[in-house]
Amino acid sequence: RLLEKLGLKVNTFFVPGQGVASIRRSSSAALNIILSPWLCKGAEKAYADNFGIPSYRYPGTPIGPTATGEFLRGVGEAMRLDKELVEKVITEEEIRVYAYLEAAARNITRHHIGVVGDTNTALAATRFLTNDYNQIPRVVIITDDVVKKADKEAILAEFDKLEIAVKPEVVFEGDQFRIREKLKSYDLTMILGSTYEKETAGELGIAQATISMPSTDRVVLNHKYAGYEGCITLVEDTYYNY
Repeated sequence: RLLEKLGLKVNTFFVPGQGVASIRRSSSAALNIILSPWLCKGAEKAYADNFGIPSYRYPGTPIGPTATGEFLRGVGEAMRLDKELVEKVITEEEIRVYAYLEAAARNITRHHIGVVGDTNTALAATRFLTNDYNQIPRVVIITDDVVKKADKEAILAEFDKLEIAVKPEVVFEGDQFRIREKLKSYDLTMILGSTYEKETAGELGIAQATISMPSTDRVVLNHKYAGYEGCITLVEDTYYNY
């Protein structure tokens, strides 16, 4: 929706109504957009080498006005779009989303939060919590099997950019027992994670919202957190579960 507002035609894979033809068309794209600080390096190189297609990499899914504005400006620069058009779209979206966030701020207190999920989900949610939502993430547990030291360093570098005085501890851990013990070692008031963390939150007597996979305690059909509209959904979910 946002990229189309910039005048771009978007070719996505593996969504309803698209298939092999979408993959074939990808060889004629003007730009590949990669939403990850470490994934798809092989595909990125293959498209550049075989088809001369450049890439724009944003570290994780953009959630909320700060990250989404940054993302759109990056796409605009990569595609050499009219800067006035890009800023017009950002301003229109920000006016609307900040009105919602201001209303939410009157009713929601600050929480000490533990975030659990894959790299993109954990990074995106934590970035929104600190930069836009005035919350305090204390610990972030990344469940991806990130093996290479360089990839871990790239991920940690993104957390260092958070606009918060005391950065959260970032842990790479996939074992459920150790995740539970790590969460219990902090004085948290909310956990944002998968269905697995619901039991831990219950033991601690604190709030929990399922924002990452696996998600077996809720039906998810068209529920998203990306962009401007997505951050409103995330706020609603955290408020509902408090």
